[in-house]
Amino acid sequence: MKQASSRSTFHRTELIRTLSGLAVVDVAESAQPIAEQLGQWVGVADALNLYAALNPAPAKAATTTGADAAADMRALEQELAQVRQTLGQALRDADLHKLATQARIPLPRVTPKEGDEGGEAIQNYTADFTPYRRYCLGQQRAMAMAIEPLRAKARTVAVGHSPALQRLAALDAGLEQILGLREGELLAGALRLLEKRFEHLRDTHHATCATQTTADDPEQWMQPGGWLAIFCNELRATLLAELDLRLQPVTGLIASCRTETEPS
Repeated sequence: MKQASSRSTFHRTELIRTLSGLAVVDVAESAQPIAEQLGQWVGVADALNLYAALNPAPAKAATTTGADAAADMRALEQELAQVRQTLGQALRDADLHKLATQARIPLPRVTPKEGDEGGEAIQNYTADFTPYRRYCLGQQRAMAMAIEPLRAKARTVAVGHSPALQRLAALDAGLEQILGLREGELLAGALRLLEKRFEHLRDTHHATCATQTTADDPEQWMQPGGWLAIFCNELRATLLAELDLRLQPVTGLIASCRTETEPS
């Protein structure tokens, strides 16, 4: 198993640092400048849209000033805090030891499947990544449904504040459209890394059990230190890092609005 690099990663996002720590692949730094990387993702039509955003027609005068501007900012910041708290708490509250039936997207757990062999009822415990994939996809959909409307609302507020924020809102809209597909592909890659980590922990556990005289006890998988409990904690940390990544654009928009509208 190739271990993750131990070199300094202070400039990486939390998601990249978390995925590197899974020790299933070395997430190497690219020597290619970020501008060149972006150029590979942007087609001709996308480039024209970005050019238009960076070189807009004369901006309209601000339509929101004074107390209304301050009220808009407070509302945006409160909504951002609420979205962050709601989505983050849903991940932190996932019970590692029992099914959290009150959760909208409960964390999966290994459950016995009743079978029959030789007239005797048996329980077959399976360790399959499929329910965890569904869990991740459900959490990702919940993030998108909450964050995308907030990002659009932040752009709407920005447009009403100043010409500079109008240009920033246009640029953000263009980047969201252009990079959205690429972001989805990269996050799908993160899910594949999680699957590899799941399989590595499971197979390592089974190999260890094969060298011991005691039988494997699936009831212990989710106990502290169990291989599945370790994976679930890593899964949760990865999704929390993804949440932080998804919130960065709207956080930046709101911070820019606050900076632009605060009195000098």
